[in-house]
Amino acid sequence: MDYLKIIVADENSRLEKLSKKLESSGVRIIKCKQELFRIYSEITKQLPSAVILTNKLFGETLSTHFLPSSSPPDIFIYPFDMQINIEKEANKILEKVYGNYKLISKQRYMRQNAADELINECFGELGFTVNYCGTIYIRTILEAICRGDLSISDSMSKVMIPYTAKTLNVEISSVSHGIRHAIKKCWPNSMPGAHEKYFGLIFSDKSNIPTSREFIMILADYLLRQLKNQLY
Repeated sequence: MDYLKIIVADENSRLEKLSKKLESSGVRIIKCKQELFRIYSEITKQLPSAVILTNKLFGETLSTHFLPSSSPPDIFIYPFDMQINIEKEANKILEKVYGNYKLISKQRYMRQNAADELINECFGELGFTVNYCGTIYIRTILEAICRGDLSISDSMSKVMIPYTAKTLNVEISSVSHGIRHAIKKCWPNSMPGAHEKYFGLIFSDKSNIPTSREFIMILADYLLRQLKNQLY
């Protein structure tokens, strides 16, 4: 389902009631710490329709320096000393962001298509084929990271693998084993220079195979940087 997303950078749960009100209206709330670069990172990954926070300085800095030029999210600031009428403010936010929703959806669609093309290119050069179920598992994780459903910092065993198992309706043990098996089998078949291109000099030797966590983390970081260059 294609949700309308709003990032809430909250401190001390001040905006909890407002968040719940927006969620009840069908909005997907993404919570993050009220740290400038954390908020910016979430904006680039999630492509939200709006950002709600309590720090006025952060709001002004984001608006001036950090927001993408294409379809930037609206910024709503509620300082600690401001009384909030939950019903009124929720309606104001919804009225504003739904006006930009079609633009955001189009941008998300473009991001997904760009991610698909990049992943196809990576897998082609690295020798990964659909003959291995691990290739599908890895792709599921990479696509989720590019969409913002998963993060590079997520635990491999506690988050990424269970997410993939649930998404594809397979056993967790099958995902873990399949990913490792695919990397071991496909790594020696990569095109010349592919290891160095995606993973750096430390993995340029075909005998030096990255762990499952290293493989996904490094390749996902490459994909996110390429998406940022293409879309912003």
